[in-house]
Amino acid sequence: MGKSNLKTKNDRTSRLLGLLRSEDHWTTHQLATELDISHRTIMRDIQELKEAGYPLEADRGRGGGIRLNGRWGIEKLNLTNQEAISLLLSLSVTEALTMKSNDFGSRELKQKIANAFPESQREMINNLRKRILIGKLASGEVLNNFRRVSGDVWDKVVLTFFESKKINIEYIDEKNKITFREFDPHFLLLNWPVWYLLGWDYLRNDVRVFRVDRIKKITSANVVMVRRPRSIFLETYKEYFKNI
Repeated sequence: MGKSNLKTKNDRTSRLLGLLRSEDHWTTHQLATELDISHRTIMRDIQELKEAGYPLEADRGRGGGIRLNGRWGIEKLNLTNQEAISLLLSLSVTEALTMKSNDFGSRELKQKIANAFPESQREMINNLRKRILIGKLASGEVLNNFRRVSGDVWDKVVLTFFESKKINIEYIDEKNKITFREFDPHFLLLNWPVWYLLGWDYLRNDVRVFRVDRIKKITSANVVMVRRPRSIFLETYKEYFKNI
């Protein structure tokens, strides 16, 4: 591995690809210096990329230059399920906020990204996509009493939602009354910038929506939520929201 200070060879390969994407032209000496590895190691890494199908081109006339040629897309990025969903969500938000969403082409781009992952991961990502819904901008009335979501609450919302875990929440309603709810978070809804959890409320034994910014505290019940028919949740919302 030469004198690389990167943790693993995979880390080094990802970094190398990032460098090649960031500039039109790198010399092998520059790449070796940037990655803190020997010239012999960088040459071996470049050869392995070529054998893996990456369209690398050498430019002998410019000091041993190397470049990544053509439109080499996201299919070679290694993303977690959460990172992939975050990327798709960002595109969906942009699409919702852009007047000419068809011109932006985000729908086709989202599908390309979703299809780029291994089959096992693609299934997980597509299942998560079906549970995140995007609507229009939040109304002025809602924004008037919107409050910033704390990082701790948001992190726990995302984690328990992705893991399909039942949650316990301390919730402040529109009258500033605090209630304690046991809840199955089936869907995340977004009217930018306001997030909602849509799911099954055990206190009311019915479908309910909770604004995330009104959640004062959230804990996981450490059990998988009860799966209920999609139709009972989306009947009221299907005209106003769409999947990411």
